[in-house]
Amino acid sequence: INVSPENMREYYDTHSDEFAAPKKMSFRMIMLLKDRQSSREENRRTAVAVLNRLQDGEDFSVVARQVSEGVHADEGGDWGWVEPKILKGELVAAIGTLQPGEISELIETEGEHYVLKLEGRRESSLLPFREAQPLIESTLKRKHGEKLYSQWMERLRRDAYVKVFKLEWLRN
Repeated sequence: INVSPENMREYYDTHSDEFAAPKKMSFRMIMLLKDRQSSREENRRTAVAVLNRLQDGEDFSVVARQVSEGVHADEGGDWGWVEPKILKGELVAAIGTLQPGEISELIETEGEHYVLKLEGRRESSLLPFREAQPLIESTLKRKHGEKLYSQWMERLRRDAYVKVFKLEWLRN
């Protein structure tokens, strides 16, 4: 099966959503669960003390390993590159205002306090045609192969004669 460059370009142009890389951000997070036994003010004081440590220059990853109760605490709060849609709205709003290297103010939700550090940001982008060509070629070959297989099976069904014998006839 041969695929022409024109067919590949046409597929790329009409299926650009398949080659779009979504917006992503890399960040670190410290999450402090609110202690149900403590008052709101005590929980806030604990969270503010953590934020002050960061603002005084302590390394974010070290502080995260020591105090964070989040799932990535052991990695220094590093979440790597993620799409914003996986985060709570309050966190997306807060991180959206940061520049790489900046630390957020204290973010308070119903059950937690958060502090975020933006490491980097990638805007959504389209995979260049040259890089998408091998993927497009294999996709078009697979689709064409499936079409040929379906046509072949249809021809077999149409042209073949099948006689079904009952087993009791064979025994006699």
